[in-house]
Formats: sequence, C-alpha cells, structure tokens
Amino acid sequence: MKLLFKSFFGIILFSLLLWSCKSNEITEGGPCSYRTITSPATVISVDRTDSVTNEIQFRVENENGLDTISYRTYFSKYATDAEVKKYEFKVGAIFTYETHEIVKGTCSPYYYSLKLEKYK
Repeated sequence: MKLLFKSFFGIILFSLLLWSCKSNEITEGGPCSYRTITSPATVISVDRTDSVTNEIQFRVENENGLDTISYRTYFSKYATDAEVKKYEFKVGAIFTYETHEIVKGTCSPYYYSLKLEKYK
C-alpha cells in the first residue's frame, strides 16, 4: 500500500511540475489581427533572365524609407513574358506593396505582400 501511495504521489508531483512549466509559455498562433499599411512599389528594372522569363525589381517607399524588392522574392519564380504583358511591368509602373503589422495575437509581428494591382 505504501508503494502504491508513493507511486501515485510521484505521478501527481511530476504532472504538477510539467503543468507549471507549460503554463508559463506564450502560445503562438491565431487568431491574429493586423494593421495594413499600403505603399507604392515602383518598377525600376525589367531584366531578361532567359528566353521566356524576366527579373522584375521594385523600389518600395514605406515608413522605414526606401527598399528594393524583387518579383521572385514574393512569387518564388521569375515573371514570364505572359505575366510581363498581363500586368504591364515596365519601368515607372507603380504597384501596391503592403506591410501588415500585428495589433492582436501572437502570430508573426510583420508580414509583407506585393499586390499585382496598380497603386491607388
């Protein structure tokens, strides 16, 4: 009986120890809310990478100053000739860049998106 009591007491003590450690953790994830800041992204270069793809570079003006970004960074590929024509990528064209800043929750504090639509 003493052995059973000691085993039971040990399990309870171990469970409390695990619970106390876990309760101090900050859980990551949603739901989260973001504030969206819209900025212009101006095409500064359209360079051919091979016979059918192009590297597009943009200059972004936001609250942190100027930055250069590429189409490939946001879409994980070079822009095809069809995309260059469809979205009218040419030097001086202005598209929409968004900075998403967290206001509620414990998700990523920032994330960024390049919208393939004209900046308004």
